[in-house]
Amino acid sequence: MNFKVLNDPFPHILGENIWNKEELKLIWEELQFFNKKHKLKTAEGFAGVVDKTNSLGIVYDQSLREVSNLHYLNTKLFEEIRPSIIELSESNLLLKSLPRATRCTSKLRYYENGAEYKTHIDMKFVYLIFMYFHKTPKKFKGGELIFEEFNYEFAAKNNSLILIPGCVPHGVKKVEMDEKYNATHGRYCFSMFLELPDRV
Repeated sequence: MNFKVLNDPFPHILGENIWNKEELKLIWEELQFFNKKHKLKTAEGFAGVVDKTNSLGIVYDQSLREVSNLHYLNTKLFEEIRPSIIELSESNLLLKSLPRATRCTSKLRYYENGAEYKTHIDMKFVYLIFMYFHKTPKKFKGGELIFEEFNYEFAAKNNSLILIPGCVPHGVKKVEMDEKYNATHGRYCFSMFLELPDRV
């Protein structure tokens, strides 16, 4: 796993080549299992911002976490990324609580032709981690994570991630693709929303 800590144009962490070949195989088993219309929900069903997105998704409750390949692998992710989180927290007084945020809500989102997420803020959370997956070669345009206020974009390439503070406004550029690829070659985002425990 390769991580880069950046403070411009706002504090964040970028990651590339997050998972190896065998780990990606486990992840794709899960992504393809959930990518069915009767499993993925509209914004009302995955606690999305209803007037901001038309993407599909699912919230991982405790029963899903217990059988999830992604949650199994995330134990490794948090061990690997923790030094970068500590480094980021030491770069700014307002980020001191980042390493103490351990309570996690997670969602899987899927974007196909016409799907987007207009700019919004997840202020309730200390920080957010977005992991991205798509089949290669990529069959869509758009889908970048956008930070309009900062004139900044993250390409959201396959097997990459970004960590941002919850107070940073962000959105997803509209996905454009041939509709024959809708159910198979869209943009996946596994999102983790980290909060402080009740007692810190």
